[in-house]
Amino acid sequence: MKKFVGFCVLLMMVAGVAHSTEPTPLWSLTEEDASIFTQQDWHYTEGWRIARLADPITDSFWAQLLEGFGSVPKTLGAGSTVAEHYQWPIIGHSIFNPQNKNISVPDPRDRPYAGWLYLGAGLALTAASGRTDRVELLLGVVGPTALGREVQNGFHALAGFGKSRGWDFQLYDEPALLAQYQTIWDRSLHRFGYIETDALPEVGVTVGNVLTYGEAGGWLRLGHGLAAGGTPQTNTPGLSGTGGLDRTKLEGIFGWMLFGGMQTRAVWRNLFLEGNSYHDSPGVEKRNFVTDEMVGLGLLFRFGLRIDISYIKRGREFSGQVNDDRFGSITLSSRF
Repeated sequence: MKKFVGFCVLLMMVAGVAHSTEPTPLWSLTEEDASIFTQQDWHYTEGWRIARLADPITDSFWAQLLEGFGSVPKTLGAGSTVAEHYQWPIIGHSIFNPQNKNISVPDPRDRPYAGWLYLGAGLALTAASGRTDRVELLLGVVGPTALGREVQNGFHALAGFGKSRGWDFQLYDEPALLAQYQTIWDRSLHRFGYIETDALPEVGVTVGNVLTYGEAGGWLRLGHGLAAGGTPQTNTPGLSGTGGLDRTKLEGIFGWMLFGGMQTRAVWRNLFLEGNSYHDSPGVEKRNFVTDEMVGLGLLFRFGLRIDISYIKRGREFSGQVNDDRFGSITLSSRF
């Protein structure tokens, strides 16, 4: 939780110096950590992500890269587009390690140490039917250059925890490339006076040298002011939504939602489990199917603040893994 507070301060600093032609871009910070809800501190140990959601960016590498995306959803039957949103920049970092971090030579039957540092951009197109198609492109690095050792052991030293001793056996440096495509359908179910309910099924595909998988899942939401905010965002891989905060669709000064979701991934490639693509590195045998389950609470405020708090259970990812993993996710979004 202390790490999340520190990142909130960083987010405000970044937003304070950012330049934008959009008067109120939505900055978001996602922090995921097992210590938010549990004492577990292994496997997917920690990850953070900063993104800025705004109207289309122009004259940039990312805009040119995403330029042809607008025609793809129509080809796939999305219909006419009524809204489009770009996310730029996206900056993130994730850390993975084995369960026993107190031994200098890690257990070869457990997942290897790895850090992942990336930046990227995304585009979401929403059709009149309520369907949203989104693409995300991430470029980065896995290995010592990603600074996983420095971030984890640096924080542990500040917090008075012991250092993780096996980072000498982390994955080697490797460029990390990732492209994601996801379609979400928003289907209103029923309204019980003040209370609204809806269902949002989704399918998608992720392709890259770090992660390649197909996925299907969805959310159920219950609350008030659901149209003002999409489903919560989480870090990759995971059941991530569109986020967002449209204050004009709030009926009062705030809205709220309770949500539950599930996603099953058919995994073709997971570098963080199987090891480097071009080096003989530590690795384990991945499971072909992994399921995430999520429950949480979202709060939306008219003055420009959104808070999402989620509890996530991730199914076993590799052969020999004894228990499911559990961690928390907190996303703070604000219009500065």
